[in-house]
Amino acid sequence: MVYFLLLIYNLRLQDVHYIIRKFNIRRGDQKRIYSFIRLHRKLFKSLAKSKLTPSQIFAILEPLSYEVIILIKAISPKEIIKKRIGKFFSFYNGVRLHIKGTDLVELGIKPGANFKDVLKNTLFAKIDGKLKSKSGELRFVKKFIGK
Repeated sequence: MVYFLLLIYNLRLQDVHYIIRKFNIRRGDQKRIYSFIRLHRKLFKSLAKSKLTPSQIFAILEPLSYEVIILIKAISPKEIIKKRIGKFFSFYNGVRLHIKGTDLVELGIKPGANFKDVLKNTLFAKIDGKLKSKSGELRFVKKFIGK
């Protein structure tokens, strides 16, 4: 897929549509192709900004498929983008929280949309190097929810 994207990423969208129909490309691959075609220039701009935190880099790259991220790195004209993607794969993408949903329930948080917000913000703080342990994560959550 990466090689195919390399061949077509500079084409007009109508030409990409034609190629996808002509070669009967699977739906999952179509989604990756369209997301890359639509997003690659925007991603270059976002990733090239002068001051980005690790969690901002993570937030930009995490929703994308690995193939798309690798392709962005391969065709990027800027070294800073390549370095940031390298750090994403080496460090940020492997960060996991020590706390779990049961910990949130014990703190009085009701399961639901709040869980996602609390966990996301805690993960971002950890990626940014602000949290090192489970107790630090719990302190962060208490502060985040106002306890």
